[in-house]
Amino acid sequence: MTKKTCVFFSVIFFASHFVISEPSRIGYVKGMTAVPFVYMMPETDKFEFIEFSGVSALVEGMKNGEIDAANLPVNAAVSLYEKKSGSVVCIAVTQNINYSVISPAESNVSSLSDLVGKKLLYSGNGFTSGFIFWILERNDIPSGQGENVIQLERIESETAAVTHLSNGTADAAILSEPAASASLSVNKKFRRSVDLQDAYTSINGSRKSVPVTVLVARTQFAEKSYDSLLLIVQYLENSVSRIQRSPVKAAALIKKYSLGIQPSVSGNAVAHGNFVCRSAKQSQPEITAYIEIYNSGRTEKLLPVPGKRFFFQ
Repeated sequence: MTKKTCVFFSVIFFASHFVISEPSRIGYVKGMTAVPFVYMMPETDKFEFIEFSGVSALVEGMKNGEIDAANLPVNAAVSLYEKKSGSVVCIAVTQNINYSVISPAESNVSSLSDLVGKKLLYSGNGFTSGFIFWILERNDIPSGQGENVIQLERIESETAAVTHLSNGTADAAILSEPAASASLSVNKKFRRSVDLQDAYTSINGSRKSVPVTVLVARTQFAEKSYDSLLLIVQYLENSVSRIQRSPVKAAALIKKYSLGIQPSVSGNAVAHGNFVCRSAKQSQPEITAYIEIYNSGRTEKLLPVPGKRFFFQ
């Protein structure tokens, strides 16, 4: 899979003369969404990183002006934008989906169609559920019960899915990072059978991807502290580039800053994390596609497609 950082940003940022009066406040939650910032964390004169207990708390921090920028799931970013009347702006895509189908090493699974007649577990609501049903439908693969369909079953957690896979009560499981890498480190009889970003690409073209997290900033901060915002993204782009070049070195920093990923699996998790730094403006079609997938199969609490002001120009 080809991973690219955004040259668009570099052209602007290296031509800018930054005037920074105080460190920008960046919120984060431990886990994979914090990883893109890992090479920025030593720059304490430029950035102040503030940890939050979860996505809901992080969103509240943005609402209350406690932080200037944060990495959020796309659905949380869009909801915040809509509910707070454009109080945030989307700056960049920072991560694409990293779902893998994990199956026993001796299985014959190498594509989604190979799962027909097998029991496939997944966990999660929202985008995860919508994406799975969407991609099966686009591949003309039925799900349900019986021999000629994928026996798709939602389970309470990725940990529970791994347990069923280990016990032989399921044939495969869809896992995100770092759960996928953790399962492979614990059970050497498992393997990655299908990369679902690759499966999506095969449908939508080689340049298409599914964004799952985005960098957002308070609109007021973006307007009044433009140089500070540009500095954030310049350093973010550099951080993501270094992560892509050496996931193992990034894993050492993840441990140093206690970002909540097991040291034994963080290198592999980062390598399969699909981290990017791509401008939101250029990614507008992909973000719109994410929303369409998120809404597929839902009858309430649909996610609206934001207007062009959501995307940093």
